Amino acid sequence: MASPQIISLNQIIGFFELFADQHPSFNDFGYGPTSEIGTTRQMNFPYLWTTHRVPSSISLLNKTQIPTYNFSFLIVDRINQQQNYKDAVGLNSDNQQETVSDCKQLADDFLIYIQNNLKDVGLTIDNQDITLEMLFDETPDKVTGVVFDVAVKTKHINCITPFSGITLTAATNCPKVTVQNSDGTFSQTINAGGILTIPDTTITINTAAFSGYPSSVSHNIIVKDTSGTEVGSKVGEIWEVPSSGDSKVNRANPTKHGAGDLNSGVPFFTNDAIDQDRGRGTDFFTLPQNNPFGNTDRFTDVSGTTAYTNDVVIDWTSHNQVGNTVLGYFRIPVTATFFTTMLAGQPYTRASLSNWFVTNLNEGNAIMYRGIFRNPFNYSPFNIDITATTDRLWSNYTDNGAGAWRWASTTLSPIGLTANQRAVLVRIYTLAELGL
Repeated sequence: MASPQIISLNQIIGFFELFADQHPSFNDFGYGPTSEIGTTRQMNFPYLWTTHRVPSSISLLNKTQIPTYNFSFLIVDRINQQQNYKDAVGLNSDNQQETVSDCKQLADDFLIYIQNNLKDVGLTIDNQDITLEMLFDETPDKVTGVVFDVAVKTKHINCITPFSGITLTAATNCPKVTVQNSDGTFSQTINAGGILTIPDTTITINTAAFSGYPSSVSHNIIVKDTSGTEVGSKVGEIWEVPSSGDSKVNRANPTKHGAGDLNSGVPFFTNDAIDQDRGRGTDFFTLPQNNPFGNTDRFTDVSGTTAYTNDVVIDWTSHNQVGNTVLGYFRIPVTATFFTTMLAGQPYTRASLSNWFVTNLNEGNAIMYRGIFRNPFNYSPFNIDITATTDRLWSNYTDNGAGAWRWASTTLSPIGLTANQRAVLVRIYTLAELGL
């Protein structure tokens, strides 16, 4: 059916009466207070009666009126006072039970008519859950049926109405409005005076989506490292965070040698290591920014302090900020033995954790401190003295299978596989294992 611009209450009642006229089971229709039923003439059963038990309303939204009518419907039929041929009790003793069931089915048909047919003229059911009340022999006419309330919302009204003495142009067709974003990827058309809810926007960082952000609102996305420090800067159209090879990020080398290097930090020659003092701007034991425990200590224990109660030393210059891992050293060396025997013991278990291995060249060199004259591991928190021949430290690096490299007091050099040397063990910790 065609959709009128404005739907009046009279038209809506007409739609209900049309249903009763065209439905093969209804014989009558009425509208008004229930006290008026049968007062002007006898109703023909079954019938549909329309009334109001709940007040109606009009929503005023942005120059738009949206009426909602609250209707109450009675669908009833007369009871056939037939003989109790089934010898039953209750409603089944006559045809009252059957009558209630039939009226409920007629209510279902009527609700489907409103929901499916009347939507074409702009009517919708506003309350999704309909409560049916059963009527049992409620009137002198001995009728039974159902009663239920339906909130019917009509289309909005925002057309101009001419007034006496004022020259206005009456709108015959309210215009529609199209809303788009700046590049046209979002476009939606609504009726004039209506409300359009713009979808939330999704912010994506390196394919990771952050959703639920309202559109047309500025949002500040905070980028932090694992220590909680804000990192990176805007470069053109991207946000750039320093890589692990950048001097702004912690790494083992280069660092400034610092006071106490060889002969108390005094250079021997122009442009030697002490004289140039290249590096990241901090000494061997200090980071240029906080570690994930929130301090600038290069070495900490597994709790972020310097107690080292389980003899594990975490070196935060090895922090992998992408994989969230860091190297831990066990500061008590493995007892001196042959190289092959040392390797055969891997993986070792230390501090109640497995997967400890003999340090490789890079891992060992990273913790060598030249501020101790010819004894580069003999500093806190390691305190490993390698001056004695049997106190020197194996690496896991072999020399063509004939020997293996070890750290002596002044050199990193190969030695035969049957030499008795100690070893420092290293393990890759996840930040989760450290409670971070």
